[in-house]
This record gives sequence, C-alpha cells and structure tokens, in this order.
Amino acid sequence: MQQVITVVLLDDDPSGIKIVELANWPGKALVIPRGRLKDVKDREEVRRPGIYFLFGEYDEQSSVYIGQSENFFERLVSHEANKEKWNVAVPLESSESSVELNFSGFDGNLELKYDGNGDGFPDETIQPTAILLESQVEDYVPPVIEISPVPPTEVALNSAVTFNFFATDNDSGIAVFNATLDGNNINQGDSVVVSKLGDHVLRIEAIDKAGNPTVKQFIFKAIYNFGGFMPPIKPDGSGVYKQGSTIPVKFQLRDANGAFITNAVANLFVAKASSGIEGTQVVALSTSKADAGNQFRYDAIANQYIFNLGTSAMTVGTWQLQIKLGDGKFYFVDISIKK
Repeated sequence: MQQVITVVLLDDDPSGIKIVELANWPGKALVIPRGRLKDVKDREEVRRPGIYFLFGEYDEQSSVYIGQSENFFERLVSHEANKEKWNVAVPLESSESSVELNFSGFDGNLELKYDGNGDGFPDETIQPTAILLESQVEDYVPPVIEISPVPPTEVALNSAVTFNFFATDNDSGIAVFNATLDGNNINQGDSVVVSKLGDHVLRIEAIDKAGNPTVKQFIFKAIYNFGGFMPPIKPDGSGVYKQGSTIPVKFQLRDANGAFITNAVANLFVAKASSGIEGTQVVALSTSKADAGNQFRYDAIANQYIFNLGTSAMTVGTWQLQIKLGDGKFYFVDISIKK
C-alpha cells in the first residue's frame, strides 16, 4: 500500500523548518532544527499538547529522546536551555487523536489507551514498561560512570589489576549498576590477575530509575615485559658490525612477577634505513653460524631469546632491526654495517 507524504518547506530550505503530513492521517509533524525555536513561537501547532522527538547524538551514537507535553513550545525552550545532545525537534500533533490515562481502581496495572481516529473508542491499549514517580518524569539525563583511578592501557602479563568504578545520578537515582571484565561479572574494588595476552574489555552499565542508560568501556592490553636488546647489540644504535659477520640478536621476556617467559613467539625483520654509517662503536663478534628464517629460539640455559643474524647479504649502511612479539608489540634498534 502506497502512502503520500507531503513536506512543506517553511523557509525554502531543505535543512530548515518543515511541516510533514501523511495522507489520510489528521496529524502533522513540525521539524525544527535547534536554534530555530524563535521562528515558530507564533505557530498554533507548537502551543498544543502531544508527543515530541529530540534527535541528536549521545556518546558518539545517534539517539532519540521521546517526551510529551501540554505545550510543545514551552517544553522545547526548556530542552534547548538544559538538554545538550539534540539537533532537531519533531513535535507531533493531531486534532482527532487522543490519549487517556486510566487510574481508576489502580492496582499496579497502569494502562495507556490510544484513540487514533477520534471516534471515541480506543484503538490500542499500551502497558507501560516503567511507572515513574513524579520526580522521575523530567529525568532525561543518563547516569555518569567514572573509573578512578584509570588503569594503564598496557599491563604486564600476570599483573594484578584493581578496578575502581562508580555511577552517579543526581535526578532519579541509580536502578541498575553492573560491570563485566571480558564478559565475566566483576564488582567495584575487585583485583584480577590478568593472565591472558592481548586486549581486555571492562564494560560498565548503569541505568537510572527513569530508564536512562549509560555504558562505558575501558580497553587495556596485557603484554610481555621486554628486557631490551642485549649485547652485542647497542640499544642506542651506535654499534658498527663487519659485513659478513654473524650478529647474535638477544633479549629476555618476563611477566609482572619477574618470571621468565619461555614460550613466546618472536620474529626478526630487517630493513635498510640509509647508505650512511650512523654508528660510532665497532663491535667485535665471535664466529657463529647464522640462523635460517626469522624466528627466535629460546635458550633455556641463559633464559633468553636468540637469533643469529647473518650479514653477508647486507650492504654497507645503516639497518633497522625490528622484533615483533606475540603480544603485538614491536621493538626497534639500528645497526651499522661496514666492510
């Protein structure tokens, strides 16, 4: 079934004030961009009762607030002064529609009866999802969630991390407050040992007694403690090495408790940075066989990862060594190759 929608541009601007009407429906919608309320204050439509929508963004997501008022204009003026996150207001009014709240013999089953065609008979009975106290009706501001102190965005593997968070709502108060860490329930003040590498998600949800929700997420990563490049590599990039020699590239990994990590995956990548020799210190090397491939092996006696880098194919100049670890981290150092 096709429907005809009529849009009237009151100021010949598609992004300005508009009246929208649907064929065979006695109502109309008035679309009002924020900052243009003064331009409709004398229109009869905005002085009537009915429901309205405020469209905008909240927490970087599109959102809509739905309200009702005996006088659209007075309510929207209040929202313009006090409610920040909206861009467009859309009051809906109908000369033939009516809404009846039935409180007779109230026993907790409050009903909303809607007469859409004005014939005096309800077309729909709506059971509310929430019954609000008078103090809650004007509460359209969601709770505020805070994490304090904020944990670091990176923690060493097997760290004990304490999570402190709380929610406040100055209007109707908090009705629902819960949190999860990687999908598992967590309470305020809990200390958790982070025993898995990679990203972890703390998700906190709060809903006030008027039904306004807030969700806050904090993402942090568990990584290895990288002990730095070990000799004969010069961590400051000053090392100069003879072309054709074999350079042992070595490092150690530990967890938050100082225990050696023995099963990490680590790879070495080499790229030429320049043809000039940036290093200043010639490093003497012992003779050893170069390793194939690019994966480090673990030396359990020295508690270190090692890769014997052959330099025969490396031309004179400055080269960057890059270690990529299984926790997603990269570590760099420059070396210089001379004849």
